[in-house]
Amino acid sequence: MTVAKGLEHFSKRYGTPSVFVPAPDDVLQRLSDSVPEVMLDYWKRFGFSVFQDGYMQLVNPETYAPALEDWLKGTKLEGTDRYYVVQKDAFGYLIVWGLKTGWNFVLRPL
Repeated sequence: MTVAKGLEHFSKRYGTPSVFVPAPDDVLQRLSDSVPEVMLDYWKRFGFSVFQDGYMQLVNPETYAPALEDWLKGTKLEGTDRYYVVQKDAFGYLIVWGLKTGWNFVLRPL
């Protein structure tokens, strides 16, 4: 699937954000060396926004980086990849993406 088709598929699935939160340029710049261009394309278009009244949210990975590092300490995942929290669902579950492995796992912090 091309990036453009992926963005359109996402847009059709989740619609327009119920709360639009633009992704700041400085955050995108800092992440640009760490994530694939396609992720930046999603954040540029959709921001760190809430969809379907809280069903799903694209999140700023920097916000969750300290907590994610703490959660991974002492686990078999620590140090195996560069992980980023990229989504949060209505139940507070955090979807974690790995630079080498792609979509990887869900954290259930509650």
